[in-house]
Amino acid sequence: MLPHNSLRRASELPSRAVTWTLKALCGSLVQLSWGGHSAAYALAAELVTETQQAHQFCAWIRPAASGVHPPDLYRWGIDPAALPFVMLDEPLARLQATETLACSGAFSTLIVECDQHLAVAPAKRLADSAKR
Repeated sequence: MLPHNSLRRASELPSRAVTWTLKALCGSLVQLSWGGHSAAYALAAELVTETQQAHQFCAWIRPAASGVHPPDLYRWGIDPAALPFVMLDEPLARLQATETLACSGAFSTLIVECDQHLAVAPAKRLADSAKR
């Protein structure tokens, strides 16, 4: 499980240090990097599926230019009707939306597609929001 008092990229952690489940990641900020349909995308989809199966709320924040393909979501066991997508092209707008959703306390899981690694300041704010 990721410690709440530090920010580290998942790639910096030994594989045995992280259990990739919703329960283990609760209250944590995890930054994954992916290109297309990689293992990170699969992990994000599994977390959404697990969130929905637990009857909790999840949202996916992504660029507006990237489309959503419902058949892919169904294949992962995701109910697209129960998954709000926040589609924003500007990276800063996506981070602001993420912070707003995290502070609302309504969502147990937020998947955010970023174009680059998060700077320390916004990552710290998001991590603090995740702990609440």
